[in-house]
Amino acid sequence: RAQPPETRCPKRLDSLRTTRFGAPYAEYAVLVATGLGPIDRTAGRELLDSLAARVGRVPGVTRVRTANAGEDSLYVVPARDMVLMVAGLDRTAAVDVTVQALREATVAFATETPAPLTLRWTGQAALNADLRQASAADARTAERRVLPLSFALLVISFGGFLAALVPVLAGAAVVGLALGAAGWLAGMV
Repeated sequence: RAQPPETRCPKRLDSLRTTRFGAPYAEYAVLVATGLGPIDRTAGRELLDSLAARVGRVPGVTRVRTANAGEDSLYVVPARDMVLMVAGLDRTAAVDVTVQALREATVAFATETPAPLTLRWTGQAALNADLRQASAADARTAERRVLPLSFALLVISFGGFLAALVPVLAGAAVVGLALGAAGWLAGMV
């Protein structure tokens, strides 16, 4: 039995799921907040509400869910003075950019607040953003270390500067073209 054309492509299926079925938490990040104080009291509740409002204003955030005046115990760990907040992320936006904007917003909130807050993001989206950022930094560092050594070996092998420069430039061009083609193909799928 053939699948409908709109469900053959994973990217299109994700788009349909988020637009037709309104899944605001299909992609999410979780904020672990400590130091807010008891949220069943006015000061703690106001702090949590203003934090939720700040997170909700970040571009790429679809919805924010947290404890409601102590009624929802799923989001509160009283023994550790900890509150969880779930931010739904727009899957059509760049999730890494959204996660970075969330971190910047919560750091700004913590510095503006006199209470000693600890705000940490976790979840699949935050972890993936961190892993991509760390991998890219490691790759840049490795390239900076290896390229001069490779070029020196090529100069020795080919016996000349210009002859050694040709394979280095060709390699850079091929890598750039391959990454561009991969990005283009990823956009097609």
